[in-house]
Amino acid sequence: MTGVQTCALPILSKMFDFLQIMNFNKKQVANKNIFDFESLPFYNDIKKKEYRIDLKFSKILYLERTETLDNYFTSFGKHIFIFGSVFTNNNYKTLTKTQNRKINSKAVYDLFKNYKLDLVKFIKGSFVIIIYDENENSCYLVSDRLNVLPLYYLYNNEYLIVSSSIKLIKKNNPNDNKLDNLALTEQLAFDYILDDRTLFEDIKRIKPGTIYKFNEKAISIKQYWSVEDLYTDKLLNQKESLDLLAEQLFDNVDLYTSDVDKLLVSLTGGFDGRTNLAMLKPDNFEYITFSYGMKGSRQIKVPQNISKQLNIPYKPIFCNEEFEKLYVDSANKVVEFSNGQAPFSQAV
Repeated sequence: MTGVQTCALPILSKMFDFLQIMNFNKKQVANKNIFDFESLPFYNDIKKKEYRIDLKFSKILYLERTETLDNYFTSFGKHIFIFGSVFTNNNYKTLTKTQNRKINSKAVYDLFKNYKLDLVKFIKGSFVIIIYDENENSCYLVSDRLNVLPLYYLYNNEYLIVSSSIKLIKKNNPNDNKLDNLALTEQLAFDYILDDRTLFEDIKRIKPGTIYKFNEKAISIKQYWSVEDLYTDKLLNQKESLDLLAEQLFDNVDLYTSDVDKLLVSLTGGFDGRTNLAMLKPDNFEYITFSYGMKGSRQIKVPQNISKQLNIPYKPIFCNEEFEKLYVDSANKVVEFSNGQAPFSQAV
């Protein structure tokens, strides 16, 4: 992934790992059955703050990059978690006559309280919102329209496990971890798995633009948005389309960088990297551009020339002998943190 998306878009969320176990039979979840992220060696060198929440019939564990309560809020037995980042959209702007902004879990709770699951009409970003209702003994999962920050789940009528880590789902449910041969074939053929499958038959991936409801009776799945909704026979002309696209890009880059003090901007020389750089408002924050590659390669030379001509800060990251020595370790981390769904080539 190139461009400012690397750090400016809501992909860089403060909550970066999540685990919840819910028992729908109203039996307590034993602490001894909870395996945590600290037990996984790949997390040893990651700066993080761990939070645990012990409820009567549910246990929650999540990791934040910094100490914050922005991504968890509770009131009257309803527990709201934001895995990712949520922003208001133009519908909200029209409704409230306020500027779009990044919102925390308290604001999400208020939207849910006022509009129930129609809250999706007023938000955008990169997220899965978890709404656990102790009183109803139910759980909602609400994904954004593209869902580049997926969560995974294992459900039967007795319990639900939701996590960003397939490994932790397996550890907390050692039974029935049968490989999905079709998913494995897709991974080998395409470097990714189609639909909501994972490498294990009983573990599913959250779909984009979808609302899930889990309870002791069943699981209901409702898709509230699809890219096909954008198809129309009434097309704008080229100039109008490009003008609206540019306006939307400027607005989004401005919105997604509105809560940062420092920013890393990927500048590979590609179109998206240069476009995002051109749309930044650097007076609002500190930033530095970077790219990686072999010395003398175009991945280094092109960004160097751009940064020199524009007089902007730039730092090359060289794929040298040290990178070669660490490649296997980096590849293992790619497999670990992508839950086996990213190829070794992503180790760069």
